Amino acid sequence: MNIPSHRWIRHSIVRHLQSVLLCALGFISLSAIAQEATGTKELHWDWHNATGLSWQDSIASSRDLSEADREKLVDIVASKLRPFNAPWTDEGLEELRRLASRASMKQLELSDVEKDIIVQGHGTNYGCNLTGNCPLWIFRRSADGYQMILHGIAQTFIIQETRTNGRHDIVFGMRGSGTLVELKLYRFDGSEYQKSTCYQANRATLDQAGAARDMTDPRITSCKIE
Repeated sequence: MNIPSHRWIRHSIVRHLQSVLLCALGFISLSAIAQEATGTKELHWDWHNATGLSWQDSIASSRDLSEADREKLVDIVASKLRPFNAPWTDEGLEELRRLASRASMKQLELSDVEKDIIVQGHGTNYGCNLTGNCPLWIFRRSADGYQMILHGIAQTFIIQETRTNGRHDIVFGMRGSGTLVELKLYRFDGSEYQKSTCYQANRATLDQAGAARDMTDPRITSCKIE
């Protein structure tokens, strides 16, 4: 009767452990792929606090800006409004600046070192669509005025607790219907915000009879970034 050597036994144990480890890694990879495909990747979206900007808090009326900063902010917002208007005359250019000054704004603390400004328009002159989704811009102060670090189309926004490269992540919510909102997660790449992930938040569901019902909390699934 041949008795296996200690070396052979150790070799067998090592090979067995390697097989178990490879199987575990394979399972984790497949689980991650399945999670991505089925849209179960988690997003912490506090939809109760998702908000837009009030039309009453305009650039013209803000007490957070010096007159010099106000003029510079109006200039850059007016340049963003040009595609939605046709200022071919001096009067048209002045009206464009008036539109820019009436856009809503709010200071945001996205980092620990400076305050940024988010701006949102209201109405077709600002590029809004029929469901109330409007252009949103976030500007940071620069040596010669303001620099745009994020532009998107949305109705609401919320600042996330998570951070990337020193700045808070942001979720823009674009309403598609009364129960469906498309969410886009933006992360800071060191110079500006980039779209990271897309989700859909749906509050509608079907009961056993096939009738649509509103859920208390939305069901969130992932979608493709366009």
